Amino acid sequence: MVVDRSRRRCLLCGQTFEGRTFLCSTCSDRYRGREIPPEVRKAFYEALDREYPTRSNTYGAYNEPTALLADLTTLPRDSRILELGAGGGFLATRLAERGFERLTLSDLTATSLAALRVNAPHALLVGADAERLPFADATFDVVVSSDVIEHLPDVEAHVAEVARVLAPGGRYYLKTPNRLTADAYYRLRGLHDAYFWHPSMLSPGELRATFGRHGFAVRILAQPRLTGAQIAKLPGPKGLRPLAARLPLGWLPAPLRPHLEAVAVKRDTTEGRATMGMRFTGERVIPELPELRVTYLQSLAAYEHAAGLADGKRVVDAGCGEGYGAALLAGPATLVVGLDRDPEAVAWAAGKYGATDRLAFVAGDVAALPIADGAVDLVCCFQVLEHLPDPLAFLREVRRTLAPGGALALTTPNLLVAGARPNPHHVQDFSPAALGVLLRQVFDDVELLGVFGSDAVGAYRAKNDGVVRMITRLDPLGLHKRIPTRVLEPIHVGLTRVVRRLLNRGNRDLVAEITTADFPIRGGDVDGAIDLLAVCRV
Repeated sequence: MVVDRSRRRCLLCGQTFEGRTFLCSTCSDRYRGREIPPEVRKAFYEALDREYPTRSNTYGAYNEPTALLADLTTLPRDSRILELGAGGGFLATRLAERGFERLTLSDLTATSLAALRVNAPHALLVGADAERLPFADATFDVVVSSDVIEHLPDVEAHVAEVARVLAPGGRYYLKTPNRLTADAYYRLRGLHDAYFWHPSMLSPGELRATFGRHGFAVRILAQPRLTGAQIAKLPGPKGLRPLAARLPLGWLPAPLRPHLEAVAVKRDTTEGRATMGMRFTGERVIPELPELRVTYLQSLAAYEHAAGLADGKRVVDAGCGEGYGAALLAGPATLVVGLDRDPEAVAWAAGKYGATDRLAFVAGDVAALPIADGAVDLVCCFQVLEHLPDPLAFLREVRRTLAPGGALALTTPNLLVAGARPNPHHVQDFSPAALGVLLRQVFDDVELLGVFGSDAVGAYRAKNDGVVRMITRLDPLGLHKRIPTRVLEPIHVGLTRVVRRLLNRGNRDLVAEITTADFPIRGGDVDGAIDLLAVCRV
């Protein structure tokens, strides 16, 4: 790190001191040799972001990973690339200049994400912890980081996560200080707090061993020249620095190089791996289950409507479930990210629908979207709102992620129609009036539509309601209302499948003739709609 450190404040306690460190000697001594609590490390980097807001945004400009970039240039231009610790977008800009377009950029600091929105407007921006990546298995062909892994307290967890999100044969390009030379430099310059902000430096041998434990083969790249940052750190007369800038580094043995630039290739171990069917939860729609055919078509009709809003847009499908809706939206959209809190659903969706230049699946909570401010044009959220304990907080979170001119499209059951069908999975159902009031607390422009049913759908639903009423008569005292939700939910799941199977067997011709066209979507009086569909524009 090259930062002017003459007189400054300790980033933990705020005490003013003279020196070249980020921490005062008291704070440095307090945590030396101890496990640093996550909240303390978080406070340090938040303070670093406040005190030096442009450091992470400009560091790459004078500490360019030249060998890494040269090797990256040999890859296919349609490679799916994830950059970790993207800073202000220096590497992303270089990659875009070289023709790479399928870029996902990740960082944690607010200033970096703000800079990325300006410098890399066409990339997907994700706020993510490098030790807990919110992406499905095998999502990327390439992962890149420059001066990142040395800051991570658990480098083993990080490498394991990178191995998980890389496709077989994928590559991890990284640049990191060489522990053997960096330790000597830090001692020479009196940087007593280096252990705090560089807890995971590696030597060339340690780098190979660490990555080898996670199925990687490592190749150390030859850095051609010293970078601007490395030259600025050289001790001795400044007049020697121009000479040092011309010295080739490729001839230096790896243990003597100031930084290590390397490519780690993930070995292909996927042959013969089996996949399992997706678990039915009672709410998740699975297209392959015959008993859910009508429900699937009802949901698909809403996605087909949303596809008309997605042309050329960056889209998030919040609560994507099985992934069929996100896959449909990927047709007209520029980019679609399917997000679900269930890792099983994310893994299934990624395995079934793949990761393409228009489609990715990410694990995350819709109440805390791992998306940067103003980063997307359209958020779709179908049959999710009724499950949320704080729907207003969710709407505000969506509003945060939408770019100017963006929109939210959501569906939820119409309480006026579904009220006779109590669902233990739902926290709160909405009437058209109640939904409108909720949405207008966050959005000024709200269009309320309804998903209606044809005569065939009406006949099917009437038969279904008849079976539900028959089962309800078995509990005339309403004892099911006193059963804890955690007990009632699995009962509801089992009964749902039994009811749908019986209904489908006795009405095969009726079920077979229903298509998405039997679920028209229109505005006006929506009190009789099966589902409510709202489009909220920024």
